[in-house]
Amino acid sequence: MVDEYRQTMPLLLYGVEEELGVSAARNLLVRMALDARVEYVIFVDDDEWVDRHWLESFVGTAREFNAKMLLGPVVPAYNPDVPAWAQGEGFFERARHTTGEALSIARTGDSMIATALFDRAADNFPRTLRSGEDTYFFVRAREGGGVIIWCDEAVVFEEIPADRANARWLVRRAFDGGLTYSRTLALLGRSW
Repeated sequence: MVDEYRQTMPLLLYGVEEELGVSAARNLLVRMALDARVEYVIFVDDDEWVDRHWLESFVGTAREFNAKMLLGPVVPAYNPDVPAWAQGEGFFERARHTTGEALSIARTGDSMIATALFDRAADNFPRTLRSGEDTYFFVRAREGGGVIIWCDEAVVFEEIPADRANARWLVRRAFDGGLTYSRTLALLGRSW
C-alpha cells in the first residue's frame, strides 16, 4: 500500500520496529524523522482516524502561534453496542480548549511535535515505562521551556468499543492515569 502512495507522495516513509512496545515504535518514528530532516512528527493512535481538515489545521496553528508542540481533540466514536449510560455521562469525553491556549500536559494521541525538541542520543519516550512515556516526554519538554498549544480544529475520532463501557475499565484507566503522572514526577525528581 505504501508503495502505491509513493507514486504521488515520493517522500512517504515507513519503518518496522521489531521490539514490542509503543515506546520503541515512537522512538523509531523519531529517529526516522530526524534522519529525514523533517520539521514535525505527528502522532495518531491506532484506534483513531482523522478529520479531513486535520493536517491543515495543525500546520496553520503551528504557523500562527509559532508552536513546537500541539495537541488536538480526540472525539469518541461509539460502537452501536455501547450502552447509552456510557455515552451520555461523559466518561469518554476529553476536555476541549480554545485554539492557541497553552496546556500544562499532553498525550501523543493527536499531537504534532517539532523534531527540534527530540534528542537524537536518547530514548525520547523511555522504554522503562510500561505506559505514560508520552506524558513524561511532554512534562520534560514543558519544564525545559516548551509550550504545548491546543488546536481545536485538528480533530481525530477514537473508536470506543463495548468492552470499554464498564466500571472496571473506567476505574482502571483513571488509576493508570494517576500512576503515570506519579511515575513521571518521580523520574523528574519532583516526587518521592
